[in-house]
Amino acid sequence: MFGGPTAAFSDNLLSRGEATGVKAAVEVRGAFRISGNQFAGFDEPDSIALLLPPDRFGNVPRLVCRNNTFDLCATPVGEGAPGIWAAAAREGNLVSGQAGWEDLATRTDAVRTLAAPARQATSVFPCLRLARVPAIDGLVTDWSWTDGTAVAAMDRTHEGAPSKDFTGRASAAYDGEALYLALDITLPKGEAVLPKDGVEWSLQSTDGRQPTPVFVLWGTADGGLNSLTAMGARADQAATLCEATRYAVATSASGWTCEWRVPWTALGVAAATPPAVWAMNLGVHSTRHDTWLVWVPTGGRICNVQDAGEMRLGP
Repeated sequence: MFGGPTAAFSDNLLSRGEATGVKAAVEVRGAFRISGNQFAGFDEPDSIALLLPPDRFGNVPRLVCRNNTFDLCATPVGEGAPGIWAAAAREGNLVSGQAGWEDLATRTDAVRTLAAPARQATSVFPCLRLARVPAIDGLVTDWSWTDGTAVAAMDRTHEGAPSKDFTGRASAAYDGEALYLALDITLPKGEAVLPKDGVEWSLQSTDGRQPTPVFVLWGTADGGLNSLTAMGARADQAATLCEATRYAVATSASGWTCEWRVPWTALGVAAATPPAVWAMNLGVHSTRHDTWLVWVPTGGRICNVQDAGEMRLGP
């Protein structure tokens, strides 16, 4: 499971029953409040009742783990990296012992640290500091499309298949006030852009000191803009982001283009020291073919940024 600022896993009864080979009864990845759960019978030698890995970026997640019970469990808690359990708020957890219930904090055998798995290669979207602020007019003529280090290609569907002659390219930049994005979208030859064709831009800070929800921005080819709450942003956060974002579109000879300006403060982070790494993905929807063109295929939703790539702020 992946978490967020309001995510909770509470008041559940989990028992192994007749199942065998259970490596982990529950794996909780990300920020969660874990409370009032009962784990029972996970007593196989290598079994872990509650597994707490680092987040996708290798950071220690923000966890609250209180008032859970572990009955007849070989290893009540497993951590995927040293320090995860120590960093959690973890009062009131009990584990069964020969003399009855014991405070988990007093049992040195209750927590096992696992070897870290090999980290998968991550797609990186470059985001360079601006030398000159672009005009947000949708024309994308202020962007350096010839600089390969600053341009990300979009040539796959969300399932990972080649998108053929429906392609795009994107470029991101930033300054001390805002984050900027430009897209140049090429449609199949002879096709006209439709008003409800659109771009989804999903992003989330990976900085534990400046956490954010997954923000999901949706801009259409007719200039419409929306900020969605589907991935955990509160209604007030989404409304603030939508109101502050500047979005413009234009029709091109091969399709359409768009530009965005998103103030750092509208994302809930400090403009002077914005997070250097953001989990991010981009998708372009063709209404005519009901097809998604994406930056990183996730096999599911574009907004599953934990399964996508990283936007990294450069010099």
